[in-house]
Amino acid sequence: MFGTNSWTIEMWAYITSYNANGALIEVNQRNGNAYAALMFAYGTSRVLYSSDNGGSWNRFNGVGIGISSITSQWAHYCICMEYPMFRIFLNGNLTYSYQMSSPFAIPISGRTYIGARGSNGISNGHSLNMQDIRFSSCARYTANFTPPERFI
Repeated sequence: MFGTNSWTIEMWAYITSYNANGALIEVNQRNGNAYAALMFAYGTSRVLYSSDNGGSWNRFNGVGIGISSITSQWAHYCICMEYPMFRIFLNGNLTYSYQMSSPFAIPISGRTYIGARGSNGISNGHSLNMQDIRFSSCARYTANFTPPERFI
């Protein structure tokens, strides 16, 4: 899913509180290493981290992505890559875009966590419910959109 491939990760989430060590999504680059290939909506400030080298936050280091503190209501979160453009949407509204100068690292090992952050095998997550998680091998959205209906 990484490299220069196009992809989309989207979900509906009902967050009741944010954990200082939590994340909505973490894609690890190496087992047992805290530096992830992608860590989305991390901590109470809901920022973005990313590492290409597994030893530092050399791609994104606590970047603000415009994800507001929505609590106790359903919200649609979306990360979309159409190389070289990387985009983040909240409820169908573009909150962050960035033109990549080089591709995302392809994770060589490790786990992907949805709704939590895994570091050295210990999961940390926001207090939330999630549904309708969808991974796509295409860039579904490139501009503001109407989120798909939740399935309940």
